[in-house]
Amino acid sequence: MEVQLKELIERIKSEGIESAEEQAKQIIGAAEKKASEIILKAKEDAKEIAAKAENAAANSERAGIEALKQAGRDLILNVQARIIDLFKAIVIRETGSALSEKVMVEIILTVVKKWTDKGIDELQVLISSQQGKKLEDHLMSKLAADFKKGVEILPLPGSAAGFRISEKNGSAYYDFTDRGIAELLIEYLNPRIAGYISEAVSKKQ
Repeated sequence: MEVQLKELIERIKSEGIESAEEQAKQIIGAAEKKASEIILKAKEDAKEIAAKAENAAANSERAGIEALKQAGRDLILNVQARIIDLFKAIVIRETGSALSEKVMVEIILTVVKKWTDKGIDELQVLISSQQGKKLEDHLMSKLAADFKKGVEILPLPGSAAGFRISEKNGSAYYDFTDRGIAELLIEYLNPRIAGYISEAVSKKQ
């Protein structure tokens, strides 16, 4: 079951992982800064389109004006789509950078302890193969006692950074992969980006 950003942060805080909230703030800040630069360029493009429409209005038939407006709207939609795609790439990259080995070990140990303390012993810790064997060895030494209870460490294909902890029956999990965290942040921030672009366009229509 997927969790929303606020719920995820609250869960992390409640399980004693204060550093994770700061990591999320840093990721959001970096992504919003880059997105603001892109949005500023989109606003300039919108002004240029509006200026062309105004110049055409004095010399063109109504049909020509409508065609120009439609072309402008199509361009804005294209710009918006490219902003969203670039934004996703930025967030995923920044998230991966924030998930250092130290942070990952801290979160994994805390979550596993909380679950095993509640009697949930059948757990799988899936880590990205790109994180390296060093992280796996570190976790194996720290979780030696938990392995006897049923905790497993497995590779997580398709992820460049991060990890995922789940019950073996799949009924609940924490997704701390670069893409998992990024998707939650994107879901929270994308409407804001789209709103900025729509506002820039509507002012000149």
